[in-house]
Amino acid sequence: MRELRTLGDRVLYQQAQGLAEARAIDEAFDALERAHALRDSGLIYARNDPFLDPLRGDARFKALLERLGFDGPVA
Repeated sequence: MRELRTLGDRVLYQQAQGLAEARAIDEAFDALERAHALRDSGLIYARNDPFLDPLRGDARFKALLERLGFDGPVA
């Protein structure tokens, strides 16, 4: 995770994946919000990404998916 942070904004989505897996939920959402603001292409995977599973029960995740144009996570 430390290595990803040294790469800065180029890997925000990957940072969010690692943070979610580490159960650093608020930090993961911060990274996802920054990724969204910078139009990180990794966000196209958010709807089905198993690394983001720890975030799925949070209303912020549903709101993010809606802003990305997804109608919600796949069951």
